[in-house]
Amino acid sequence: MSFQFSDGEAFTTSAASYMYRPATPYETTPRVMLDVAIEGIHTEAIIHTY
Repeated sequence: MSFQFSDGEAFTTSAASYMYRPATPYETTPRVMLDVAIEGIHTEAIIHTY
């Protein structure tokens, strides 16, 4: 999956594995979820897919 800005310019330029599921057990809307490392700190990024 490749993300783009609204003008079509690429937001990402590589590929990674991801999950497509609700962010919490209390939500029903699936979101793109992926593991990221920012300055050596590992966390999960949630991309809203409205």
